[in-house]
Amino acid sequence: MKRRVLLWTLLCLAAACAILVLAVRFAYLAAQHIAAGDQVCYIALRVAEEVKRRQNDTRRPEDLVAGIVNELDGPPQLIIRDADHRLIDPWGNPISVGIKRRGSVVYVEARGAGPDGVMGTDDDKVYEGVIDTHAGSDERN
Repeated sequence: MKRRVLLWTLLCLAAACAILVLAVRFAYLAAQHIAAGDQVCYIALRVAEEVKRRQNDTRRPEDLVAGIVNELDGPPQLIIRDADHRLIDPWGNPISVGIKRRGSVVYVEARGAGPDGVMGTDDDKVYEGVIDTHAGSDERN
């Protein structure tokens, strides 16, 4: 009888440990997703803010954004770079930053590839920082 109780106790303990490991892993993955979302948001807003500040810069918008991205600094949990100084997400995948236009809105888009490492899939982390809402329209003063 004692052997049976001991066996059941060990089995329950092993099951509890397995559940704990899964819970910790899930919490870690959730934290990575939250961090990646915060990261692309921070990058898009900082780059958009800097583009606005440098509105008289004569470089092409793409070159201006690339220069700003290279100079970008901030908290180490939000500005992560690889050995080649490229921005990367918590999974080590590249973050692309570009200038986009949708109608009369000009914005900076920061996009992280997410855990699958492939851009353009559902797990991407994407954030847009608006630069100008009247680009190309007559409403601009």
